[in-house]
Formats: sequence, C-alpha cells, structure tokens
Amino acid sequence: MKKITKKILIVLFSILTFVIFLIYSSSDDIKKVNEDIDKKNQEEQVQVKEGIERPIINLINNKPPTETIFPCDRKINLIVFDKNYEIGIDEESSVFEAMDNLQRNKENNFSFKYKEYSSLGIFIDELNEIKSGSGKYWIYSVNGKEASIGVSKYLLKEGDIIKWELK
Repeated sequence: MKKITKKILIVLFSILTFVIFLIYSSSDDIKKVNEDIDKKNQEEQVQVKEGIERPIINLINNKPPTETIFPCDRKINLIVFDKNYEIGIDEESSVFEAMDNLQRNKENNFSFKYKEYSSLGIFIDELNEIKSGSGKYWIYSVNGKEASIGVSKYLLKEGDIIKWELK
C-alpha cells in the first residue's frame, strides 16, 4: 500500500510540475504576443516617412492621432464658402486626414463633423458649424470636378484645390 501511495504521489508531483511548466511557458508566450500587439499598435499610430511624423487615423479603434506636423513643401487649398485654408500635406494624405489636421489646430477656426457608415465610408455632415440637412448635403470637388470617391479615399496631390459646397 505504501508503494502504491508513493507511486501515486510521484505521478501527481510529476503532473503538477508539468502543468506548472506549461503555465509558465505559455505566460511568456502570452507576454510576447501582447508585446508584439502593443508594438504593432504603436507603429499604426505613427508612420515615419522622410523624417516627418504624420497621424494614422484609426477610425475603427477610435485611437487619438499623434502630434501633427505640417510639411511646408506640399500644399493644397481647402475652400468652405468664401474661406480659404492652405494646408501642408504629406505625400499620401487623404482629404479626411488634411481636414483632421486643419481642425486640430484651433487657430485655424475650422471644424467638421462626420458619420462613418460601414458599407459607404465617411460622410461629412457639418463644416464650420453649418450642418447638412433639408435635402442638402456637403459635397466636395477637386480642382473643379465633383469628387467620385469618399474623403478618406481620395489621396491629395500638391496644388489640389478642394472646395466644399452645400448642395
């Protein structure tokens, strides 16, 4: 009987040791996975290109964008009614990103609100505190031509003129 009890204790001790080993080794793996996820999230928030940090707008997770630096070498104009804004842009900025950069600098007196629809994209429903409604919507044009894609999809080019109208 003592031999059987001793064998059972040895087996139980071995199993317990193995379980503890599994837990310890998997916790290291979990830590590594979490570190990788944190690193990836940080990389998504800021993309460094040609020495300029630019925000990556993460609409899905509603993460705040990082500090914005307006490059001086590329500019576009954004027009809302009779107000003209000159905006420095990065090579791969969308209309939405340029507007978001402009809005974050409070000195510009520019604001906008939008709604995002999963199947349709982003729709601007207020510019400078003027809301769309009553059958009128904010529509933008690029260089005199009404845009055919959404504000988050159109990639700006130097010298573009973006004009917003309530139609």
